[in-house]
Amino acid sequence: MGDNLEKKDYLKFELDQAYSDYRYYDTKIKNQINMMIGVWVASIPIFSLIFNITTDPFLILKLASLYIALILMVCLMLM
Repeated sequence: MGDNLEKKDYLKFELDQAYSDYRYYDTKIKNQINMMIGVWVASIPIFSLIFNITTDPFLILKLASLYIALILMVCLMLM
């Protein structure tokens, strides 16, 4: 009888551990997807600025800042 109780407790512990791992990785995957969508959305203005770069010299600074923001987002995504 004691053996069955120990097995039951052990299986309950394993189930709780597996559920905890599932929740951790589920949250991590959702965060990665959100960051990838953010990087994609952030890259849209970069490509639209490339066509207007010859008309305004300050657009070069905007383009550089957007590239830096994009690189930082990718670095955050890889963490």
